[in-house]
Amino acid sequence: MGTFHNPRCLRRAVLAFLVLGTGAVPVAQSLTNSPGQEPLMEIDVRSSVDKPFGGFKHKPPPEHGKLYALVDIREAESALKLVRPVDERGVVVALHRELLKRGFRMIGPDQKPEIVLTVNYGRGALRNPYLADATVNDIMSDLPIATILGAWPTQLIKEREPGFEDKLQKANFEKLFIRVTAWKYPEKQREKPKELWKTTIIVDDPDNRDLNLVYQQMIEAGAPFFDREIDKEQVEITKKVPEGRVEVGTPKVVEPKPRAP
Repeated sequence: MGTFHNPRCLRRAVLAFLVLGTGAVPVAQSLTNSPGQEPLMEIDVRSSVDKPFGGFKHKPPPEHGKLYALVDIREAESALKLVRPVDERGVVVALHRELLKRGFRMIGPDQKPEIVLTVNYGRGALRNPYLADATVNDIMSDLPIATILGAWPTQLIKEREPGFEDKLQKANFEKLFIRVTAWKYPEKQREKPKELWKTTIIVDDPDNRDLNLVYQQMIEAGAPFFDREIDKEQVEITKKVPEGRVEVGTPKVVEPKPRAP
């Protein structure tokens, strides 16, 4: 999605969307509210920046450009569907607005972008960030269970932190998500796609939550972390959200009314 300006139809729509579709990724938990209060929602944000390797350690993250082209927005494939189709145009408008607040600028006619953005959204089970340094045995059941078989010392230290187990198990559940990924603009044909940074914004309860009602708050929560490394697994942000949940009940067969004579 987005308007393509030359050069060369934005490098043939960024080499046919970088010769790959953004992979599925899948979010926040409703918090207890006192009567009369606006509903609150916990939004989790995960963000990373590609860092060049410099000997035995990574170099500091480089400065990436802010002149961008948004070339693709799509729903990630999933066996389970969202409770309602998402207004992609609304998501794009909200994203442009938040990018503008943070100094990003969309390309104009005949401009070449410094970064190429893609947006992936949907529902699904995300990689658990609390198991990054562990060897895991995933047991498929009604509730996802991850058993740690082995771990690096960093993982063993994290396991002793207060609340770690609750965070680990919560991250195992299916999520709603929006992921914004920035790619290097390909200067040459057949250039290998290079991811520069990505930010994934997640909330819980995909069976009952309408993404249309919360994407604005999700993008607002995630935008401050665009092109920014987070030094922990994720950050938790609480937002007020409008009333509204989708109750998915047992389908009923409704007989057609007889026509009037």
